Amino acid sequence: MYIERHCLPSTTYGAADVVKEKIKAAKGIKSIVFGARDAVANHYATSILLIADEGSYLFDTTTITMERSPRELEVLGIFDVIKSVGALDKAVYC
Repeated sequence: MYIERHCLPSTTYGAADVVKEKIKAAKGIKSIVFGARDAVANHYATSILLIADEGSYLFDTTTITMERSPRELEVLGIFDVIKSVGALDKAVYC
Protein backbone atom coordinates (compact mmCIF):
# COMPACT_ATOMS: atom_id res chain seq x y z
CA MET A 1 0.00 0.00 0.00
CA TYR A 2 1.17 3.53 -0.71
CA ILE A 3 0.24 6.96 0.61
CA GLU A 4 -0.35 9.62 -2.01
CA ARG A 5 0.01 13.15 -0.70
CA HIS A 6 -2.34 15.65 -2.30
CA CYS A 7 -1.50 19.31 -2.69
CA LEU A 8 -4.75 21.18 -2.34
CA PRO A 9 -6.04 24.54 -3.51
CA SER A 10 -5.20 27.40 -1.15
CA THR A 11 -8.87 28.19 -0.52
CA THR A 12 -10.65 26.16 2.14
CA TYR A 13 -13.71 25.60 -0.05
CA GLY A 14 -11.50 24.46 -2.94
CA ALA A 15 -9.62 22.08 -0.67
CA ALA A 16 -12.86 20.71 0.77
CA ASP A 17 -14.17 20.09 -2.77
CA VAL A 18 -11.06 18.06 -3.69
CA VAL A 19 -11.34 15.99 -0.50
CA LYS A 20 -15.04 15.33 -1.11
CA GLU A 21 -14.44 14.22 -4.70
CA LYS A 22 -11.67 11.84 -3.62
CA ILE A 23 -13.93 10.32 -0.95
CA LYS A 24 -16.70 9.84 -3.52
CA ALA A 25 -14.28 8.15 -5.94
CA ALA A 26 -12.53 5.92 -3.39
CA LYS A 27 -13.25 2.19 -3.56
CA GLY A 28 -13.34 0.10 -0.40
CA ILE A 29 -12.92 2.83 2.23
CA LYS A 30 -11.35 1.31 5.33
CA SER A 31 -10.82 4.44 7.42
CA ILE A 32 -10.91 8.23 7.27
CA VAL A 33 -8.72 9.79 9.94
CA PHE A 34 -9.09 13.46 10.88
CA GLY A 35 -6.52 15.29 12.96
CA ALA A 36 -5.66 18.85 13.99
CA ARG A 37 -2.28 20.43 13.40
CA ASP A 38 -0.76 23.85 14.00
CA ALA A 39 -1.49 26.29 11.20
CA VAL A 40 -0.11 29.62 10.06
CA ALA A 41 -3.31 31.62 9.54
CA ASN A 42 -5.35 29.81 12.19
CA HIS A 43 -4.61 28.21 15.53
CA TYR A 44 -5.32 24.79 14.01
CA ALA A 45 -5.98 23.24 10.63
CA THR A 46 -7.34 19.84 9.66
CA SER A 47 -5.34 16.98 8.19
CA ILE A 48 -7.21 14.07 6.64
CA LEU A 49 -5.96 10.58 5.81
CA LEU A 50 -8.22 8.48 3.57
CA ILE A 51 -7.38 4.77 3.63
CA ALA A 52 -9.01 2.64 0.94
CA ASP A 53 -8.44 -0.67 -0.85
CA GLU A 54 -6.81 1.15 -3.76
CA GLY A 55 -4.37 3.13 -1.60
CA SER A 56 -4.14 5.88 0.98
CA TYR A 57 -4.47 9.60 0.38
CA LEU A 58 -3.10 12.31 2.67
CA PHE A 59 -4.55 15.81 2.68
CA ASP A 60 -2.28 17.75 5.03
CA THR A 61 -1.78 21.06 3.22
CA THR A 62 -5.32 22.32 3.63
CA THR A 63 -6.24 25.23 5.87
CA ILE A 64 -9.67 23.74 6.60
CA THR A 65 -10.53 24.61 10.18
CA MET A 66 -13.46 24.66 12.58
CA GLU A 67 -12.49 28.03 14.06
CA ARG A 68 -15.10 30.08 12.19
CA SER A 69 -18.72 29.30 11.30
CA PRO A 70 -18.29 29.36 7.48
CA ARG A 71 -15.41 26.91 7.81
CA GLU A 72 -17.50 24.63 10.03
CA LEU A 73 -19.91 24.22 7.11
CA GLU A 74 -17.07 23.02 4.88
CA VAL A 75 -16.14 20.32 7.39
CA LEU A 76 -19.78 19.33 7.79
CA GLY A 77 -19.99 19.08 4.00
CA ILE A 78 -17.13 16.58 4.05
CA PHE A 79 -19.00 14.54 6.65
CA ASP A 80 -22.15 14.69 4.52
CA VAL A 81 -20.19 13.06 1.69
CA ILE A 82 -18.72 10.47 4.05
CA LYS A 83 -22.24 9.62 5.18
CA SER A 84 -23.53 9.46 1.60
CA VAL A 85 -20.92 6.84 0.65
CA GLY A 86 -21.74 4.77 3.75
CA ALA A 87 -18.44 5.33 5.52
CA LEU A 88 -19.49 7.43 8.51
CA ASP A 89 -18.66 4.56 10.86
CA LYS A 90 -15.12 4.55 9.44
CA ALA A 91 -14.39 8.21 10.24
CA VAL A 92 -12.30 8.88 13.34
CA TYR A 93 -10.69 11.93 14.94
CA CYS A 94 -7.25 11.64 16.49
